[in-house]
Amino acid sequence: MKIITQLNLFEDHEMGDLEKILTVLDGLPETNLFQCLEERRRHGRRDYSVQSYFIAYVSKFILQLETDQQLIRHLNMNSQLRQICGAGQRKIG
Repeated sequence: MKIITQLNLFEDHEMGDLEKILTVLDGLPETNLFQCLEERRRHGRRDYSVQSYFIAYVSKFILQLETDQQLIRHLNMNSQLRQICGAGQRKIG
């Protein structure tokens, strides 16, 4: 029988969800990905930057949300999460 050790992405101490998001974002390498994506962006809403959408979807996985609707609900309820994602104080629609 194989023993599978479950590794924890975060250290043993308990971190809040927002701290986990910031830790993951801080660990990402510096690239010009967002600049390249913004330059290639042709259609669609321009309410938020590509970087804002990226951070929101990273948050979706860290918060273990299943749907985009759940992500929008979390963004509307949590002003700190909106600020991390670059949405400011206005509600997400």
